[in-house]
Amino acid sequence: MGTQYRQPPKFAWRKALQYGGSTPLVAFNGMVFSVIVEEHQSALAGINVQDGTTVWERAIRHWPSSPTCPPMVIGDLLYYGSYDDLLVLDPATGREVHRCQLPDGTYVTAPPSMADNLLLVPTASWTLLALDRRSLDVVWESERATGSLNAKAVAEGNRIYLAAMEEVWCLERQTGKIIWRGNGGERTLPFLHRSSVLVDRLIVPVGRQNRAVLALRKSDGSRVWRTLLEGDRPGSEVIYGFDSPCLPHHDVVLCGSTDGCLYALAQSDGRVLWRTCTGGAVLAPPLLAGDTLLFGSSDGTLNAVEPTDGHLGWSVDVGGAVWDTPVLEQETVLVTSLQITERGGAGWLVASTF
Repeated sequence: MGTQYRQPPKFAWRKALQYGGSTPLVAFNGMVFSVIVEEHQSALAGINVQDGTTVWERAIRHWPSSPTCPPMVIGDLLYYGSYDDLLVLDPATGREVHRCQLPDGTYVTAPPSMADNLLLVPTASWTLLALDRRSLDVVWESERATGSLNAKAVAEGNRIYLAAMEEVWCLERQTGKIIWRGNGGERTLPFLHRSSVLVDRLIVPVGRQNRAVLALRKSDGSRVWRTLLEGDRPGSEVIYGFDSPCLPHHDVVLCGSTDGCLYALAQSDGRVLWRTCTGGAVLAPPLLAGDTLLFGSSDGTLNAVEPTDGHLGWSVDVGGAVWDTPVLEQETVLVTSLQITERGGAGWLVASTF
């Protein structure tokens, strides 16, 4: 394990989340951004990494029954898709730079991504919108998918890859036309999640609990390998609707599972090289910090492991379940920590420094 993160971080500050929960964190230029969510009351906030003060906050709307997608920094701007529009903000101040009105009855279901001059926006209409990055005018709209688009589109060269719940799509970047579509030979409703792009293949978690991982050829979507993760362990949680991508690193693929373990799979054939288990579900991919992997668990811990063999370097208690990937900004690691009780829930933004 690299010397920079060999020792556990020291607690710096904790900030109560006003409404209880939040979307995954995004860090940029000394600040961290998140949508702090309650059923009908939400706010997009920019928070100072050094002391936890709220620099700016703006009320936002979201569809009452929908999951709220996190913001995304692209270039030097902050993008957020709300109830019926796409906001482009100055990260330092929260000032509105641009706004794109979405078609009636739809909303953004996953963070936007960039493909050269195009902004790719998954919508609740089960279509992918390609917007001109500067004007935000619609360039094209894809065919309607067979299921909801809860995954960010991934662009590479002249192709765009998108997991559309029951299928993976490969689209032509210029027009949005489908090059191929498939589910890797899955015979039941597969619940395909966010794909990761490697040199010649896509890595796609599958199943409502991330219990299997598919590798598909980028050329035609055919299956290269399928790995079934170990499954339930005593005391592990079952969390339905779990949707997490994998993290490629050198010649391995790293993925969490609701069985409480972080897995390392060989990119070549999907063999399990190692797994490191915690006392709760691992609901998000790890963060690669230098040559150390940082990941959270719903058992309330933040953990550091060695990428080569999964050796656990340290584990610290952050006071509540960690459902998202940690972020690292200015040598400060930040996580959201949640406690769920019969009366509801409480959440904190927890910062620790190396």
